[in-house]
Amino acid sequence: MQYGRKIERGHYEAVTLAPRDWVSNNRKLAVAIYRTAIPDTCNDLPTEFEALA
Repeated sequence: MQYGRKIERGHYEAVTLAPRDWVSNNRKLAVAIYRTAIPDTCNDLPTEFEALA
């Protein structure tokens, strides 16, 4: 998976979601997006996700 900009491992983006329809999102709590949590060269996704826990 490639992204338009280089993001260092361990950095994240914070996004807040407003309530919409039946989803009661909390505007005070941000969602953290770690785009580099799993390496691009990973061949075994289940093992990589288990290692994050």
